[in-house]
Formats: sequence, C-alpha cells, structure tokens
Amino acid sequence: SSDLITHTFSPPPVHGLKHPGKLNTSGNLADAWRSYKQVWENYCVISELNSETEEYKVAFFLHCLGTEGLKTYNGFQFDNEPDRKILAKVLENFDEFTLGQTNETYERYVFNSRNQEEQESIDAYVTVLRNLAKSCNFCECMHDSLIKDRILLGINSNVTRKKVLQVR
Repeated sequence: SSDLITHTFSPPPVHGLKHPGKLNTSGNLADAWRSYKQVWENYCVISELNSETEEYKVAFFLHCLGTEGLKTYNGFQFDNEPDRKILAKVLENFDEFTLGQTNETYERYVFNSRNQEEQESIDAYVTVLRNLAKSCNFCECMHDSLIKDRILLGINSNVTRKKVLQVR
C-alpha cells in the first residue's frame, strides 16, 4: 500500500564490527579520551559512518558514549546552537573538557620520574616516554629534545649512556 512507510537499517559493512562502546572515565581521563577518540575515528572510517549526516553521527557518538557522556555533552556551551549537531564541534568540546583537566605539573613529574625498568627494552622505554610526553604540553621546539634527555637520564646501561654522551 502507498500509505506504508518503511525504514531501512544498514548494518556496518564489516561483519561483526562493534562500536567503540562507553568512554572509560576511571583513571586518567585525558589518556582515556585520547584512546577513545582514536578508536572512534577508526570506527567512523571502517564503518563508513563518515558518509552519514552530521546529526546522525552526533547521535550515534552520544549513544556510544553512554549516559555519563551524554550528561557531559548536555553541559557543554556551544558558540551557536547548530554546532551541537556537528560532530567536529562536539569532539572539540570533549577535547577541551578532558584535556583541559590535565594536571601538567603532575604529568611532567611522572614523565621526569620514569626510568627504564629492569628487563624493559630500549624500544619499549622510548615508547612509554613518548606516550607520557603527550600529556606534558611540551612545546614543539623542545619535545624531542626533552624525550632524548629523559632517555639519557633514565636508561639502565651506563655503557650506553657513556657512548651517547660522547656523540656530539
């Protein structure tokens, strides 16, 4: 009949693909948000969610975040009301909310206190330092230099340290 309205639902193109789920708010919120955002962005590409309308993407994002995420979203101030339905603007607000809560002094303390652990490879140690440096807000001009200094101070091998110090 012509009065019948049908709605179609298209499952994600990748069989068995699960949405990112709720944001884990226990522990370091800034780190949890960075990881969640990366998973979300990958999900958008894989599921072809980016081809949907902005309103749909925002609604689905809020659905995935769960009740606590929705409460946070409802408390956001937007420059204008239509921005509430633009995913990029919503993500910016979550960036400000989560990353703005970083205690930079504490994050730098953790970074500067981190030494290479027993049985930890140099590659694993450098990876840990690079991840810790993300929340330290180091300026771009000093970022790599500060990591290099921390490696030099924190490595277990005095032989390696001596070799590195001899290189100009």
